[in-house]
Amino acid sequence: MKPIHKTNLISLASLTFVFFFAFDAFALEEASTGRKVWDNIMLFVNFGILVFLFVKYAKKPLMQFLRSERESVEKQINILTSKKQGAQSQKDAEAEQIKDIDRIIEEIRNSIIEMGEREKEKIIRQGKSLAEKMIRDAEAYSESRIIAARQELSEEMVDLALSMAREKLQKNITEKDNDHLVDRFITNLQATKPSVD
Repeated sequence: MKPIHKTNLISLASLTFVFFFAFDAFALEEASTGRKVWDNIMLFVNFGILVFLFVKYAKKPLMQFLRSERESVEKQINILTSKKQGAQSQKDAEAEQIKDIDRIIEEIRNSIIEMGEREKEKIIRQGKSLAEKMIRDAEAYSESRIIAARQELSEEMVDLALSMAREKLQKNITEKDNDHLVDRFITNLQATKPSVD
């Protein structure tokens, strides 16, 4: 913007002074009808002069000032528009990220559910395998205990049968029967003895 020359400024100020303060001087007197007409004509003349001087001397600086202000406002508008576009693009990017986040969260949720299902099936398989092993171990243990109990029972039965047989034999065998059995035993031993040539 070009500065207004001092002479132009002084002329503009003096015209403004005349325009505004000349009427006050005339207003102090009683004005006649002719005077009122004259004052109105001078008012328009003064206004015309003021407009002329304004257009001649102040138009360029004023227009330059307005142009510079317009350029400044346009620059501000362009800056704000670019900021708005940047904010809009950032908003769109964040909205896209939010959509992606929803999709990613859904994928993570699904993968966690799948992992949970796989882990559940694995635990069930391990539980079944462990239960089958425990059943086999329990069956083997019970079979070994049954075998041991049968063996123990049969030994006890044999002992019981022997003791019962011994008691019966002791009751039923007389001294004569005892001698006869000893003789038979000796005869059997001699019969089984190998002959020496």
